[in-house]
Amino acid sequence: MSQQRRDRLVPFNRANQTWRPASRLVLHRSSDWDILSVTRTIMELLRLGAIEASNCARQAEQRGQATLMVTHKERAELYVDRFANRGLKVTIDETTWETEAMSD
Repeated sequence: MSQQRRDRLVPFNRANQTWRPASRLVLHRSSDWDILSVTRTIMELLRLGAIEASNCARQAEQRGQATLMVTHKERAELYVDRFANRGLKVTIDETTWETEAMSD
């Protein structure tokens, strides 16, 4: 598999070397959320450290959206549901990721 093709994929099962298309998980700013509770939610659901989670929350607050992670689609869909249960809007962005990966 070429390196350029592999850059647009993420490992799904390392034992079998199965690769799936990459999907980007994007957090969107809402007018009624508290940055501390958003940071705590990111830490709990994605198991990120406090600094990394607060950077994501701060970026979403300032720019309107922030990339939380890049993973395969099934896992991204799971996180979208989990964030929705906590009252946060998170979407899956596939087209932008492919465009960025191809331009690098």
